Amino acid sequence: MRWYTAREKELHEVGALLRSREWACVAFSERLLREGRLQLPPRVRERIIYYRDEDQSVAGAILQTTSGVLLPCLPRQQWEPRLTTRLAERLRRGSLNNAMIMGAGAEVRLLESLLPRRPTHTVDYLLMVRERLQPETAAAADWFQIRRADQSDSERLAPLQLCYEIEEVLLPGRTINSAATLRGLRARLRTQQTYLAHIDGEPIAMAGTNARGFSYDQVGGVFTLKEYRNRGVSRALMAELTRTACEVQRNLSLFVKPSNQAAIHIYKQMGFATRDGFRISYYD
Repeated sequence: MRWYTAREKELHEVGALLRSREWACVAFSERLLREGRLQLPPRVRERIIYYRDEDQSVAGAILQTTSGVLLPCLPRQQWEPRLTTRLAERLRRGSLNNAMIMGAGAEVRLLESLLPRRPTHTVDYLLMVRERLQPETAAAADWFQIRRADQSDSERLAPLQLCYEIEEVLLPGRTINSAATLRGLRARLRTQQTYLAHIDGEPIAMAGTNARGFSYDQVGGVFTLKEYRNRGVSRALMAELTRTACEVQRNLSLFVKPSNQAAIHIYKQMGFATRDGFRISYYD
């Protein structure tokens, strides 16, 4: 058994693998979609490696970016030593460029074990999935409003996004780059679905997607300012996201820290169920 670099002729097989497990790898499958069509990502930025099982079906794949990100889709639980040895050889060729591994917990740990360097920081989450095609509801509120955000809201939402990143994303020993945050926010507002809650135009909370695959949208960036928490704002935003997803017959997935019991409670109320673990490993 060996690993191959995916070409155009393997694209639909890789796509079929991702569809079978998309709830765990939405960010991977999004990279294969261009204006809704299946397409290999540009080789100058990223490539896909894959292997075949005994019946010659594509059984596992990893997306590697030139910036050092690894996104695995590796459903197999039992691995032959020869397969892992050859994968380790491939991964170690670019190991000095490793920046991040993100995916289902067991798959990320496997890749970590094959690299010569250990991650400098790891974060474990619960991976939750909503596959119910009926929208959830939330009690109507008369003290805030909800609307869809667009690129014109980037400056208005930037302070909220910075607060979210400081509280939920920022790693120990690192600092926030406000310009990079604004660039990322603008890109997300251009390609993703984001809803904001506001009082007379002033944003107090937001929620949206951060990856959109074949049939799953990955929810991310759910955040409410501290003074407005526990008042139904996040629940109302999540209800709006479920309504939008159901209109176009799409499933939802998200990952959340196990310690964030308040968020987990809301997600369960919104029809999400824990499917697996999720892990992000960061390298210097």
